[in-house]
Amino acid sequence: MRLTDEVRDQIEACVNGHLSPRELEGWLDSAADEIHADIDPGLRQLAGRVYIVLAEVADGSLSLPDANVELAGLLSTTLENNQEERRSADAVTRPS
Repeated sequence: MRLTDEVRDQIEACVNGHLSPRELEGWLDSAADEIHADIDPGLRQLAGRVYIVLAEVADGSLSLPDANVELAGLLSTTLENNQEERRSADAVTRPS
């Protein structure tokens, strides 16, 4: 499984209530070296945005329901970007 997919799965688990924000943060912390070493800048950007949302939950400036909306939005944006990248790659590799 690609690291991007693993990160997305963990975010989705948090949005669906299977992980607490603290558990998601712990998982991201344990994967931080791999995330930062990954060649995908979108993955690093996603992780950074998730950390911001989690920090806002921790300091009380964002409610858990609002955080879930933010996280779900990040998942949606990431999915759309991945689909565009795949279409572009297919167009480049597809013989004329």
